Amino acid sequence: MKNRIFLLTILTVTALSCMQQKQPETLLSYIDTRVGTAASTTGTAGLFGKHTEEYGQVLPAVLVPHGMNFWTPQTRDTEQKCVAPYYYKDTLIQGFRNSHWIVGGCTQDYGSMTLMTLTGDLKCAPEHRGGRFVYENEVATPAYYSVYMDNYRTLAEMTAQSRSAIFRFTYTEGGEAWIVVNPNSDEGEGYIEIDPGKKRSEDIIRCTASIRSVGEPAEFSGYFVVSFQEEPVTYGVYQDSMRYENESSIGQRKNIGAYVGFNMKPGQQLIVKASSSFTGPDGALVNLQAEISGWEFDTVHTQLEKTW
Repeated sequence: MKNRIFLLTILTVTALSCMQQKQPETLLSYIDTRVGTAASTTGTAGLFGKHTEEYGQVLPAVLVPHGMNFWTPQTRDTEQKCVAPYYYKDTLIQGFRNSHWIVGGCTQDYGSMTLMTLTGDLKCAPEHRGGRFVYENEVATPAYYSVYMDNYRTLAEMTAQSRSAIFRFTYTEGGEAWIVVNPNSDEGEGYIEIDPGKKRSEDIIRCTASIRSVGEPAEFSGYFVVSFQEEPVTYGVYQDSMRYENESSIGQRKNIGAYVGFNMKPGQQLIVKASSSFTGPDGALVNLQAEISGWEFDTVHTQLEKTW
């Protein structure tokens, strides 16, 4: 199988019982990282402050102890203060975010990107592409996250290292499958360039989005690299609902991103890897090669479990 790599630089399910990947029981299986993502039900909850204090403001992250990134499912598409990426009451997964959310606080997220898979008709905007799920079809531990999205008939699994993550998407019915990636910049200060195999030996997508602090540009940026084991059959960029197939760049606008498409067989799996750096795209690629050089999802999962 010929591997193709798409690089993205960003300045800024459990399924049905017959499909669920059975996880070996460890002490981690007793941890549910969703604890604290639902609102408190005590009598005094929400009586004071700005109606955010009743939430723990945590997230069901996959991460290494004291790692650089949180890799988390996303149900809220924003980097506004006091809005965490995930809340238990939500029923649609918008994607999987590389996050720097301050757990338990109200500081906005920063330098993040979100990656989503879907099937059938391509829907790029986070508010339109949500994957419907129920909590019984979700597994959330510090070393592994999975969710079965009913409307896409897709099992999404995620595990990680400090700066890198690996995803395994299993498409029950096959057909058209999509990966959509967007920089999370509420200010719309982003740029995306697709360069499929023209400037390097790999297929390349570059994305940029500046990071802001208290409304002002920050002194650093986030960079990301995303790679796919399968060869895409199509690609493009978008803004809001407008798609530009085979277009190679778009920038300095809100609600932009990039997409790639695949033809998948029933039950076929797609492995996707992502990595980050605050020093540059080459740094993100170095981190990916150092932490997750291969395509073995279970190997990375086992490594993270042992770390914990």
